[in-house]
Amino acid sequence: MLTTECSAEEVDDIYKKIKQLLDDEIKGKDYTVIMGDFKAVVGEGKADAYVGHYSLGYRNDRGQMLVDFCKRGQMYIANTWFTQDRRSQYIWTNPVDIGMHQIDGMICGRGIKSQ
Repeated sequence: MLTTECSAEEVDDIYKKIKQLLDDEIKGKDYTVIMGDFKAVVGEGKADAYVGHYSLGYRNDRGQMLVDFCKRGQMYIANTWFTQDRRSQYIWTNPVDIGMHQIDGMICGRGIKSQ
């Protein structure tokens, strides 16, 4: 998956591979869930129908790439849509700026949210 050393082009290639898998494998009424450490901070605050109210930090470049991927695929970042204790939200603390970051993602297709 992604590491902090991956370039923007490598990250984009991974999103293209995921999209290709989805296009090749997902049929009609199948539900889609993608989980992983995307090394992306989508930031606090709701962003359209793709990012909920419950996320941490300030959106970084990788966070924007993840949001753009979700927009193109009509998916949403599910773990930003339900409230949790703030300590349970962050999974990584940067030792340099002591910021707390939520970099894991659980991405779901639109059909799951409406259920």
